[in-house]
Amino acid sequence: MIIADKWMAAALAALALVLATLGGGNAIPQAAPDRLSDGYLPESWEPDDDNVLDDGLRFLREGTLRPGDFIEASLPRYYASATYALVFRRAGDGLEHLFAADRFGFVRTAYRAAFGVTGLCFAAAAVLIYLCARTACGPVASACAALTLILNTGVLVHAHFAVVDLHLLCALSLFLLIALRGGSATLLAAVIGLMASIKYTGGMLFPLVPAVVCMRTGAAPKIIKTALQFLVSAVIFILLNPFTLIDLPRFIHDLGVIHFTRSTFKGFHGGAMAFSTHLTNIRDMSTPLAILSVLAFLYAIMSRRRSRLQVLGVVTFLAYHALTGWSRFNAQRFSLPLVVPLALLIAPLVETLLARAKTLGVALLAAAYVWAGAAAIEADSLFYRDSRIVAQAFIESRGYRRIGSFARPAYTQPSIPPGRGVGLHLAQPEPVKPDLYYRAQELYRRILGRPPAPAAPAPDAQPDFAAMNREMLISAAPDAIVLSSYGFGRYLQDPQAFPPTTRFYEDLIGGRLGYTIVARVRTPTTLLRHLEFVNPEIVVLELRGAGGKGLGARD
Repeated sequence: MIIADKWMAAALAALALVLATLGGGNAIPQAAPDRLSDGYLPESWEPDDDNVLDDGLRFLREGTLRPGDFIEASLPRYYASATYALVFRRAGDGLEHLFAADRFGFVRTAYRAAFGVTGLCFAAAAVLIYLCARTACGPVASACAALTLILNTGVLVHAHFAVVDLHLLCALSLFLLIALRGGSATLLAAVIGLMASIKYTGGMLFPLVPAVVCMRTGAAPKIIKTALQFLVSAVIFILLNPFTLIDLPRFIHDLGVIHFTRSTFKGFHGGAMAFSTHLTNIRDMSTPLAILSVLAFLYAIMSRRRSRLQVLGVVTFLAYHALTGWSRFNAQRFSLPLVVPLALLIAPLVETLLARAKTLGVALLAAAYVWAGAAAIEADSLFYRDSRIVAQAFIESRGYRRIGSFARPAYTQPSIPPGRGVGLHLAQPEPVKPDLYYRAQELYRRILGRPPAPAAPAPDAQPDFAAMNREMLISAAPDAIVLSSYGFGRYLQDPQAFPPTTRFYEDLIGGRLGYTIVARVRTPTTLLRHLEFVNPEIVVLELRGAGGKGLGARD
């Protein structure tokens, strides 16, 4: 690497770290009134699962996970749990005990160190993308490719949280750099194994290994060599994912039976209905750069003489989109790896614009990246003026004494004042596709013996969940209820997934369960579309006839 490239890479990494640090970890308040001790849980941990570290501690103690939780057994989970094991000997006593006994802050320090790895992955990915682009383009165009990642508001917001998808994004960037610099197919297969150990969707990209071999040689890859490379990926995955070694049959069952048959949000049965989801996410995460990415993709497709970078970028984008696009669950974190090939494709387009349309090209690029930069700053600012912060002030001003909330995951809602929270727990069926589930169970039994999980109950044998939830609400009788669109939104968006839960939320919000909406809070933004994990719509409902302050008199 020449000196100029080193300085450019350092500058890009520094910019990424600064943007990932702004907003901090404590700006958005969070508390789960019935689960974890208020004030101990740093707010920017894995937002997809507020109990992520409890699972990690249980893994250390028992060596197992709950059925269906195989996806949580990944490298980020292991090193996060290891920090606790190293700092505190009694990891098996549970998360609350662990935090409460941390008098000197060692655990919280280790906790934040584990979280900081996500920010480092963000910065490393930016550098890797720059180096990838430099294999075919100049420093300016390569820097634009890296800035496409850094200023992507969707990626930037996720860099504030310890989500495994940032690790996967970084590993994919490493894979592409090795491929562009002529690394061996065996090494590429090893990186695929690493990606699979981070998140199982990374393993689905193994077809890229023979694709790279075909690109280099111009001939179809040999079956035996491809099989050996797949074996390398599998071995790396197993070595880096100890859960598979502890109980391989359970792992196979969790992956092949439970995960891919139990949910309408995830699974192969949702195929052919979801391929627009990735594209919608790309649009929402950064509109100006999405427009530039579309132009870059079309330019790569239409070019008569495509560089290896363009071919690999197009193939990687299409492969990830096709192989992971079967999930209807509209989560932006699932689309983050797609930003990597799109960012690479921008570099050749920038070079062409600067060479053929200098004044116009510079103007267009400047406008796009200034827009993206302003959006990135606005995204960081949300961590200080998020809807949860505004809603928390409103709740405190009303003087509620008993505040109901559906506290999983806790990050989705404002903090509930200590001692006032009432945990509301919905009863709902497992989203099982019975026919598919039973067929998968039978296949497992024929190959590996008795399945480790019981069969799902037939739909007509399930209880009246709607009635159970109404009784739960009557029994709890909180003065007010706090809802977040990240909690109820998915049920209203896809009513067929959990019909009883959808009906419950429709009745609650519609005022048919005795509560009236008194506030709907969402911080206005100028340049941002929908972003995951920040600025949800917060709905505050009040018990009809209670009338505001002093509602706790019943206690």
